[in-house]
Amino acid sequence: MLQSCLTAADGPTVPSVARSLLDAGIPVVLAMGQSVSVPAAKAFFRAFYTELARGREVVEATRRARLAVADDPVSQHFPWEWATPILMVRRDAPEEAGIWRFPEDTSREPVSVDERPRFSPPDPGLRRNPFFVGRRKERVDIARSLDPDRPTDRPVVVLHGERGIGKTALAVEAIFRWGHWFDDPLWLQGRSEPVPRELAAHLADYRSTALIGDIGALMARLADMLRVPRRGDEPPAALVEPILAALADGRKHLLVLDNMDAFIGEEVLLDLLRRLPAHCRALLTCPTFPEGLDAQKVGVRGLAFPEALALMVNRAEGEVPPGWAENVYQRAGGHPMTLRLVVGWVKSGKRDWDGALKELEGAQGDLFEYVFSRSLAMAGDEGRRLFRLLALFDPDGSRAAWQAVAEAGAETFGDTVALLVGLSLVEDIRVDGVAFYGLSPLARAVAEREMTDAERAEGPRRFSRYYRRWLEEKSPQAPGTILEKEAGNIRRALEVLYREEPEHIRALLDDLLRGLERAFTDGQNRWAAIQPLLPPGLVVVPPDWQALRGRLMDEMVEFCHLHGYWPQWERLLQMVLAVLRALGDRHGEAQTLGNLGNLYRQQGRLEEALDAVSAARRTFEELGDAPNLVLCYRLLARVHRARGEVGEALPALVAAVMVALQVHPKPVEETLDNVVATAKALGEQGEWRAVDALGAGVLQLLEEMVQRGLVREEMGPVAALVRATCGVIVGVAALQLGEGGEEERGNSR
Repeated sequence: MLQSCLTAADGPTVPSVARSLLDAGIPVVLAMGQSVSVPAAKAFFRAFYTELARGREVVEATRRARLAVADDPVSQHFPWEWATPILMVRRDAPEEAGIWRFPEDTSREPVSVDERPRFSPPDPGLRRNPFFVGRRKERVDIARSLDPDRPTDRPVVVLHGERGIGKTALAVEAIFRWGHWFDDPLWLQGRSEPVPRELAAHLADYRSTALIGDIGALMARLADMLRVPRRGDEPPAALVEPILAALADGRKHLLVLDNMDAFIGEEVLLDLLRRLPAHCRALLTCPTFPEGLDAQKVGVRGLAFPEALALMVNRAEGEVPPGWAENVYQRAGGHPMTLRLVVGWVKSGKRDWDGALKELEGAQGDLFEYVFSRSLAMAGDEGRRLFRLLALFDPDGSRAAWQAVAEAGAETFGDTVALLVGLSLVEDIRVDGVAFYGLSPLARAVAEREMTDAERAEGPRRFSRYYRRWLEEKSPQAPGTILEKEAGNIRRALEVLYREEPEHIRALLDDLLRGLERAFTDGQNRWAAIQPLLPPGLVVVPPDWQALRGRLMDEMVEFCHLHGYWPQWERLLQMVLAVLRALGDRHGEAQTLGNLGNLYRQQGRLEEALDAVSAARRTFEELGDAPNLVLCYRLLARVHRARGEVGEALPALVAAVMVALQVHPKPVEETLDNVVATAKALGEQGEWRAVDALGAGVLQLLEEMVQRGLVREEMGPVAALVRATCGVIVGVAALQLGEGGEEERGNSR
């Protein structure tokens, strides 16, 4: 076995090393046909030896190791490297040479193999398409364009193609393959169509729905994910600058914006994408390439026949007649969703192979629209009703919840669900053995559009009643992974109950928090039990802990903050803090400490607030996180002022201005607003010497920064604004103190 580059590549006159070894009589040689990167070689040989240790034949071990290279996140700098290892066997080698196994040694303990944890997606609900096949050329194009360490003047990649062609599946695959390149991959998904008016109230109950409906919600959600402070009433354009400032924090960011059909023409979004910082990349999916955006185009078209055949075989879970597959492929043009739906006709038992082909031959108009409508027709009245009601869930519904909202009998419900899954209209997802069901964005748009008035009126009520019972009875015992999966549905139900039955909320929140705390304790105990068994340096994170740091925590923190449930908010933040500390996430720990400090400040617990915010400041300084350090200094100044410590508050505010000047104009302007407000408040209290110290302190440090070359050229205008504003503050203070001459007094006026 040769790990060296080009060991299987023959020269013009000299045979390769591998061929020379074969000629010398070695029956089997594994070598590299091209140059191979160190990460790819490590991934290959780790998997190769692992499979040999498990008793695989050498040919099968090679095949599985190639797949490991294709899927391994560390080696994805070169997506073609799975094909570099070549297994060579002499013609006269014994037949068993290619199926050689590692000799068994019954005297040894069984081999145990430590698996390295895989990449964790930005949204715990995000899942790879189990039927994903092919798209190698597109993946290579995406990988080259997204690499954050490769200089580019086109940081945006646009996947464009017709509906159902597989753009979302390709974008999800890209996140799982190359998301590890980035410090902070983010995923946002839009709606194919506007939400029907009658459903808007129910969907608005959950403020950050998985599927975003307008440009304002898109920008607000993106700001929240980047921890950008906002009032809530800003126009979308006002969030562009603070979002860009957050993205310019020196970390590597990836924005994956799926299903941007309704937003790609919005100037606000285009403005954001045109101005992305150097180490930030964006991946968009939409039907057509947007005008006015200089981006890398990746057209997504129909699958090649071998890939389409693999998709149909996977979907059918068995053999597909070759002639039938070729005919369907020719008529569908390799359209993946159309192929899945047509195979679904057979798998569900609604048509046989010949009947499905005959149905397809009778298609009229747009082929995909026709096939989708025929699938809905085959679902029957009850199937279409369940299909529509599934759109109430965010993004998926458990089997029990879906049945409760539908008020369907167990036998009828089970048969209808099996039919919908067989027809590929509904996706079947399993989480810790619990069945969940969901809709693709395209199917969801159809379901929302066709929902009846009665379903739109009564469905949300049944939805909320079910989750009230679930929170009372099931949530304290539910594992963290299930609580995380139900995050969107829990939040939506809590908002409805807060409006209609507020007297039950505190008890429900307490039950939910008990479940979360138990999940945290279970995860902690599991980790403590397995740690001694692991080799040094191997990081294994219990699944419940991954769930606890995800969407449910974010939604519950926001709900408790929004509606003033202070004790529950504190319990949640303390739990988040414990999880992040256990995981070694110092950045998240500092952000949570800042949130705790703000909570304590609002409650008047100023000593605890000072300790928490000071700890957050120290961590952000060590991490070099300037944008969050600006926010931390501003919060620290507010805490000191609340404690009556003006002498400590002013340096913190001055430091906030200085750090902001190294980040972006927007945080400078926001911090300058704080300086003016503080000066005004101190002036109203007659503290004019403090006002003078504030303005003079900013001016002095600003001049020092300018002299040391720490103010970048593009920050010149906002630095001039700081100088002018603080000059006025000093002048006004001098006038009030009677220390200024006539010229100074005139300037201050």
